[in-house]
Amino acid sequence: METLADPDPNVKRWLELFPFVDENILRILVQRAEKCRYRAIVLTVAGPEKRNRSKEKDFVRQPDFEMLLREGHPMHGKPILVEPQLASSVVTVLKRLTELPIVAAVQMHHETMVADLLQNDVDAVILTIGPYTPFCSYIEALQKAQQNAANPGLIFAGGSCFTEDEVAQLVANGVERVFIDLPALWGLVIDGADGVSNVIEIYKKELSK
Repeated sequence: METLADPDPNVKRWLELFPFVDENILRILVQRAEKCRYRAIVLTVAGPEKRNRSKEKDFVRQPDFEMLLREGHPMHGKPILVEPQLASSVVTVLKRLTELPIVAAVQMHHETMVADLLQNDVDAVILTIGPYTPFCSYIEALQKAQQNAANPGLIFAGGSCFTEDEVAQLVANGVERVFIDLPALWGLVIDGADGVSNVIEIYKKELSK
């Protein structure tokens, strides 16, 4: 996390956080995010499908958790995730720990969860497209979420690789923020920061038509 800290106050970084049971883990990660000048917390909520608990134990091998252990911060057992239907309770904890905006990332088919999170005063919801989901089906889910939200502008769009045309359609449907990752990653691999800038310019060119 600290390696991504940037002295430029204009750089906006959001920290992706998972809904851990151990409040101490949440507290330490949020405090570090604030020190590194992150601008928001993105709580990524897994779907209600059965998860592989053995994989959750591998979280402790990640660098951030290794640092927690080295610095002597207590952890109550292995880092385990809260059940998705209880994600709103994690939002309540986070709002107590920080004044940073809380954004929840939820897969498109969890309509009830989206409504619950909005009622629990998250600052926004990123509705993420499901794997192998037709884009037209995603637009339908997005429009339904917007209709059910008191402020449709709080529904953002998230997907690994929206095309330029799809981003233009999302903006046309009133989406104020669209999150992509793979195109930016590919640009980074090919040509570093200039590659990422080129990817962004490709999207901007389509939006300017």
